[in-house]
Order: sequence, then C-alpha cells, then structure tokens
Amino acid sequence: MLVSDRKAALRQTGCASEVILVDDDSRDDTWGRIKEEAQTLSSLSALRLSRNFGKEVALCAGLERARGDAVIVIDGDGQPPPSLLLVMVEKWRRSEADIVQAVKIKRGHESLFSKLGAFFFYLVLNKLSGFELKGASDLKLMNRKVADAWLAMPECNVFFRGMTACMGLRYGPNTV
Repeated sequence: MLVSDRKAALRQTGCASEVILVDDDSRDDTWGRIKEEAQTLSSLSALRLSRNFGKEVALCAGLERARGDAVIVIDGDGQPPPSLLLVMVEKWRRSEADIVQAVKIKRGHESLFSKLGAFFFYLVLNKLSGFELKGASDLKLMNRKVADAWLAMPECNVFFRGMTACMGLRYGPNTV
C-alpha cells in the first residue's frame, strides 16, 4: 500500500488529514494489508464491505465516513503519484473552486475495443445528460459543501463523475 507515501504528501500541505480505506470484499489479502497499515497510522479508518458492491458504492461508503473540510477521492491502485495530492490541495487553496479534478492526458494502453467502448459510452452519456464528461475522472478534491451535496443525492445507482458534473458547483483548474 502507498498509504504512508500519501500521508507524507498530505503532511506537506500542512492540513490535518484522515485516511479512509474501503475494502470492497477483495479476494486477495487487501483487508489484511489494511489492518497492518491501521496499526501504524492512527488517523486511518478502515471499512470492509460485506460483499463486492462495486466501486461506486465503495466510494459512497468512504464519503459517508469523511469528516474534513475537503475530501480527496483516490483509487487504491497506486497509479496517481502522492505528489499529485499536494498539487490538488494547492490549486484548491489558490482558487475559490468547490472541486479540483485530476485529468489524465492519456488513458494508457487500451485495446481498440476498450477505446471504442469508452468513446461510445461518453458520446451517448454526453448527449443524454447535456454535460461534457470527456476527460472526467474520479480523482477529485471536493470541499465539504460538495461532499455533503453529493451524499444528499437520492440516487441508488450512482455514477460519481457524472453526478459531480451535474451539481452546478465551481470546478477549479484541472490538474494533470
């Protein structure tokens, strides 16, 4: 896990922070590793779901636990470097944005089928919703107002990046 690296990056911001890890009933040793991390980090909160409900429900569970003035949603796959957290916090502080979003320049190696699937998914979604979601990501810093508004939405089938886009709140400068 890269929790300690991310905690170190958050310490550099000067912000008090908590880390909330959600295990969506992983089949590997994720829960054991989370418990090990929790022994060394007092500000770590761990939550294990009873079954695999999917990424969106796991994200909701983490947001329900978060108590800070700002919340950073980040996958546990280790792809985004810890230094990106520092950049996001700085952009949030310098702007009056409600949301700062990290946007991938490249999606990485994908099959033609995956690229076409993503293209048509976002084409249809953009047409139906009226929102441009190209480049949208789940890696976001949201202030408390956004987190509370998102949690108050009554949807039972959640789509995080789509729901945050339609809230009408101020997006800050994207990070890359």
